[in-house]
Amino acid sequence: MTDELMSSPESSSVIVSLARLYLENRMFDQAIELCLSSLESSPESEELYLILYEAYMGKGETGKAREIVKKGLSHIPGSERLKKLVEEKKEEVPAPPPPPPEEKVEEVPEKVAVEEVPPEKVEVEEGDPVLSVLKKFLSLKDIYGVLLVDESGLLISQASRKEFDYETTAALIASMYSEAKDALEKLELGGFESGIVELPRGKIFIFEEGGIILSVLAGKNVMLGLVLARARSILSQVKKILEG
Repeated sequence: MTDELMSSPESSSVIVSLARLYLENRMFDQAIELCLSSLESSPESEELYLILYEAYMGKGETGKAREIVKKGLSHIPGSERLKKLVEEKKEEVPAPPPPPPEEKVEEVPEKVAVEEVPPEKVEVEEGDPVLSVLKKFLSLKDIYGVLLVDESGLLISQASRKEFDYETTAALIASMYSEAKDALEKLELGGFESGIVELPRGKIFIFEEGGIILSVLAGKNVMLGLVLARARSILSQVKKILEG
């Protein structure tokens, strides 16, 4: 499925966006795995090499970072951004040795009362009924985020466990939905109600009802049956809220 995703500019942008999401959350191994598997079908994707470089540097694996830049230049010799990374490495000057450690004076630690923090709970926004409904999805295991968009790609609402570029991701998923819907109509295979995009480390479940698209970003082991019933219920609730 990753090969199919990388076959069009819109879909390949989803891969890059997810890889960036992993990188921004310091999930370096996941970013590396996703980029390496995607490069097999798209070896000329400059963005994937740049993300790999940042991920390897984040792990402190400078040797692998240099090698991936060289590999990228072998496929994209005209890439100015990759060439710039090579030049930056050449210009790096070794850091001066650290100063000798200062003598430390032992201090008696002051006892401070520690307030017990209850286990993390999914907060519910009382002022936004749509957001409150979406956040119910996060109680399911391995559900990372939920996006609600219209068919034009406009983000209506979102709920997630981690920060990422919600609007861009929503627009890309809506574009994928639109392409799939058009293809099904041309082939006379019926309408589009749900779909699954499989990735090396996760899945994106896509559901549509009445022009509203619900996208669920989940872990690799999450099955459709776990998501389907709740997705339909949430779409129904959201539709009533928006119409009311």
